[in-house]
Amino acid sequence: AASVGGSTISVSELQGQVRDVEDAFGVDAIADGAEFQRQLLTGDVRGFLLADLAESEGLEVSGSEIDDVVDSGIESAGTKEALLEGGLYTEDTLRQAAHDQILADKLSAELGGSEQLVTAVQELGDELGVNVSRRYGTWDRAALAVVASPGAIASTPFAPAE
Repeated sequence: AASVGGSTISVSELQGQVRDVEDAFGVDAIADGAEFQRQLLTGDVRGFLLADLAESEGLEVSGSEIDDVVDSGIESAGTKEALLEGGLYTEDTLRQAAHDQILADKLSAELGGSEQLVTAVQELGDELGVNVSRRYGTWDRAALAVVASPGAIASTPFAPAE
């Protein structure tokens, strides 16, 4: 589905992420399947880029830091179930999202602000190469996101596998 440097997000991995959400919340929870898949890929690609950048800066995230962010989210949402359902998170994707947010916060502080972080992530993406299967769209360097493109699955209605 996508690659960042030598790291790959396979179609089966992406489909597994979608199935996990469908299993947890029902097929109807995903209003736009194509857009949801692009959001998942965007998170995966950003996660690879943030992790690589953080490694080069010597930054790490601890389990207790992730727990604190998750606990804060649960407190804001009212319940863990509300947090999971509101973001269409599974337990794993919630923890990964918290991990990536902590990395982004630490990198922003280390690099001198969010503009510097965005520039660093864009440059790293250019250096490593971000490739997205046309089936899902293209990598938008400016937005740091997978976006719809001609021929992407966004141009056809999403139908869950039967």
